[in-house]
Amino acid sequence: MNPLRRIFRVRYSYPSESDQRRAAILSVMSLVGIVAALITLGIMAAGLLGEVTALVAFIIAYAIIALSATYLLLQSGRLALAVPLFVFTLLVNTSLVVLSLTSSPLVLVIPLVAAGVLLGRRSFLLLMVVLIAVVAVRGTVQASLPRTQFTRLNEAAFGNTIEALAALGFGALFIFAFTGSAERAAFMARRGSVRLRVIASAANEFSTADNENDLYYRLLSIVQNDLDYTLGQILLIDANGAVSRRLRLGIGEGQIAASSTASAGDISVIAHVMREREPLRVSSDDAPPRNVHVLVPSRHAVALPVLLGDAVLAVVSIQSDQTEPLSGDEIDALALLVEGFANALGRLRTLDDLVRTVNDQEQVIARARTQLAEYQGRARQTVAQGWNNYTSARGGTFGYDFQNGSFQMASTMSESMRVALSKGDVLVEQHEANTVLNVPILLRGEVLGAMAFALPAGQAVTERQLELARTVAGRLGIALENTRLFEQSQSLAAREKKASEVASQLLMANDIDVLLERAADTFNDALGAIRTRVVVQPEMFSDNRPATPQRADLPAVAPGNGQHAPRLPGTPLTDETPPARNGSA
Repeated sequence: MNPLRRIFRVRYSYPSESDQRRAAILSVMSLVGIVAALITLGIMAAGLLGEVTALVAFIIAYAIIALSATYLLLQSGRLALAVPLFVFTLLVNTSLVVLSLTSSPLVLVIPLVAAGVLLGRRSFLLLMVVLIAVVAVRGTVQASLPRTQFTRLNEAAFGNTIEALAALGFGALFIFAFTGSAERAAFMARRGSVRLRVIASAANEFSTADNENDLYYRLLSIVQNDLDYTLGQILLIDANGAVSRRLRLGIGEGQIAASSTASAGDISVIAHVMREREPLRVSSDDAPPRNVHVLVPSRHAVALPVLLGDAVLAVVSIQSDQTEPLSGDEIDALALLVEGFANALGRLRTLDDLVRTVNDQEQVIARARTQLAEYQGRARQTVAQGWNNYTSARGGTFGYDFQNGSFQMASTMSESMRVALSKGDVLVEQHEANTVLNVPILLRGEVLGAMAFALPAGQAVTERQLELARTVAGRLGIALENTRLFEQSQSLAAREKKASEVASQLLMANDIDVLLERAADTFNDALGAIRTRVVVQPEMFSDNRPATPQRADLPAVAPGNGQHAPRLPGTPLTDETPPARNGSA
């Protein structure tokens, strides 16, 4: 880093560009004045100026102290105090010189010009009063001197010329340094107005971005094309703290380069911005490693946080190759631009989260639909199998006809009812004698049967009647299923009761033969069998049982009349198949 540039540069960032420029000029003038006073002090110490009076020593010492204080005030941001102190220092030194009669009153032009370009009207008028008073006092002092004290014009010509040139030079320097401030202020105001219009239109442009890459490209295009900065880059920060960079390449649409590399300067800047949550000025003259963040040919940069709530999503670095740092007005405008970018980025990420949530919910709904379809399929299969078994047990299709106030069994189905079953919806038939409504009976998507209603001829069938017929058929399907399940439950309860009775009788037996005899008897009664055989073969439980097991001769063979004849041990068994009764064995 160049130490000289660091000394002359104003480290404080003033909010206004005009204040920043004024502070820079006064800082240079203060340092030049301090150096000139120190050189004069060295010459005086070397005795090159002859005898040094106390007044001259005071003027030099006061100039060094006052100008040093002015420089420190400017570097700390106290421009409102530094300006009047600087003008007052010029006023005091020139007034002392004029009142000592060692110089011409022409040197009073220096504080006059400085006040004219630096102070307001009231302060300028006050300084004019002081200068007039100084001139009046000098005139009074000169009038009181003896008439014999005079200076020949030719002897004072050189000194008067030097004084006049010095006064004119300092006055011209002030005017030159501060001339054009109004024009520059107007130019900066116009530039600021253009900048604000660009930023205002950027909000609409951000709102139309389709994805994050498109949003990145639009922000960097505005920074580099519309606002004419040297470089713009986006440093993204993920949940783990990793940094990735986005840079604009070329002039094509969507030309964004992604990089996962970050320099030590980038890390330092990001850490500061995340901690302070405020824009950070960075210069190529800063101490390492922060100055590495400024990329050649840029000289100054500002890093702005992309805030969404309390989280820092990214850091936007905007860099310029201008010799002067970015002013406070520029940074405020860029902060508005980044704020609009942050809102658009948050909207896109929220939209992406919503899309992912919707997709997840759709997958959950699809799985639920699949499970529901599987459940409905199993339910329909269960209903169909249950009714197939039920109708098979009853001998096939059955039904009833209600006519003339009485019920009659019906084992056949009309062709119209079959058509209604195949359609799964109401079929209306118009006949000369009547109108027939064929309504399928549905239960969980399965067709249980059909109903047929005969209406008087000529009676119109309304949609409300059709809906009522469908509702009645649906309720009938539910009632049929409930009744079937009730009958099935009763049959199961009867079997369980019978099994419990058989088990209780068997548990009361205290002898194997008696137990087997009682088992044969109860099995005949429970199952309606005409013959029962019970075989006990312990060898079946052994791992080393013979290939042809021997049967134990403890069967109980019962004739069909319910009397049982126990078999004696050693009596051979017969493999005759018992005759069936009523289709069961």
